[in-house]
Amino acid sequence: MNRCNATLRALLAAALLAAPAAIHADEPVLLNDGASGMLQLEGENTLEIQGVNFTLALRVARDGELRYSARARSDRREERNVALWLDGRTLKLGALPGDEADGLILEVAAAPQLLVELALAESKVNISGLANDLRFDLRNVDLTARALSGSVSGEAEGGTLSWANVEGDFEIEAEKSDVRLSRIAGEISLQIDEGVVSLDESNGPLDADLENTKLTCRGLQGAVDLRASGGGAVELNGLRRGGRMELDDTTLALNTSRGPFDVESNSEVRFNQLEGGLTVNGFGTRVRGIGNKGKLEVGSDGAEVTVENLEGPAKIEGDSLTVHTKSTKGLLMMNCTSSRILIENAAEEVQVTTDFGELKIRRADKKVTINSRDAGIDLAEMKGAVELRADTPLVQVAWAAFVGEENSLLENPGGDVRVTVPGSAGGKVQAEAPYGRIESDLPNITVSDDGNEAAGLMGRSRSPVLRINSGGDIYIGTRQGAGQ
Repeated sequence: MNRCNATLRALLAAALLAAPAAIHADEPVLLNDGASGMLQLEGENTLEIQGVNFTLALRVARDGELRYSARARSDRREERNVALWLDGRTLKLGALPGDEADGLILEVAAAPQLLVELALAESKVNISGLANDLRFDLRNVDLTARALSGSVSGEAEGGTLSWANVEGDFEIEAEKSDVRLSRIAGEISLQIDEGVVSLDESNGPLDADLENTKLTCRGLQGAVDLRASGGGAVELNGLRRGGRMELDDTTLALNTSRGPFDVESNSEVRFNQLEGGLTVNGFGTRVRGIGNKGKLEVGSDGAEVTVENLEGPAKIEGDSLTVHTKSTKGLLMMNCTSSRILIENAAEEVQVTTDFGELKIRRADKKVTINSRDAGIDLAEMKGAVELRADTPLVQVAWAAFVGEENSLLENPGGDVRVTVPGSAGGKVQAEAPYGRIESDLPNITVSDDGNEAAGLMGRSRSPVLRINSGGDIYIGTRQGAGQ
């Protein structure tokens, strides 16, 4: 075996003298074919390790030095010869010709100035404390790498690849691989097909293209730019700078993260405890979430939207929607057609434009503004003013409290209006039903002889004012009349 640099350099000099034509043709030169070696670098800039059925241990060496040794996989006491070639300024280390199929254990320490390239198949790799930039092409390789200060990039097919504490940028293109990343300091680029990816406690940013892949991300500091399709799943936890996602048949879960997030999806989007805003657009999207301190915007047709505990404003638009909001504390705006809408416990102002479908509100503390055509309207437990312009067979409005200074207006030229107020209500009523009749069981409301007009006070207060205009009948009564 040849261990010293002088011996390797002597072999190189002999090869140069013996085969000048080959050298001029830039053909590789065999430096060593023993089981181990040490080489002081003199201008070489790349180390390429090639093999099949290897067990490789790779670490950093002293500056300007390359060291390696090889043993049999079947018997660690048995030394195995390997070949070290020089090809231009590239050192190539691998099995001897004819021995490629036999497994071996290879230990390599490479100087930090070398670019390390791995071309391995059916192998196991352990990398620790490497200061080099690393490139790889792996097939069915199980790899564990920790404490890398250079950049990492390459391709893989199959295998389980674990990378931790990488200071440089990280880039991988993989198919059917299990990729595990943690504490990546640089930029992260993923192109994964039919794989599984976990990414933990990294700086980012993250740029990802996924096909039928499951991605789980925790504690990413940088922004996300992600495209995913083909039936996979994306789960993002503890993100700090938001991001943009384009999802086709891929579900998304956003948890305890800061936006803003901009999402295009035709699948399910779930969120829990967000800050900074979320925008979701698409067709047939299912949006479900609890807790958002920023603005929520949903624009989708044929979608389901179920959200609660929203502290910021929300805007929902689309056709053929099923919407359920609960416990909202910000301005709530909707513009929908042919949709079913249920709003519960709205603490701030509500503004709804809806045609066809149905609208139900159960408790609104502030003003509610509605513009509607051919939609069923059923409002209950109102505490603020209502400004409603509808054209529908029936409008029902029930106040839990009728107080304050802001007036209310109910207009429905297309049908009836049924109003229920509590016995403690105070304010002025003015009602007109030119084509129907008005009925009231409030003691101070006077109905005209023809039943088309009514006016009077609820209690002793003259404000706020409730104006009702109906193309059908009007009922104004106490709580007992609700729902009749």
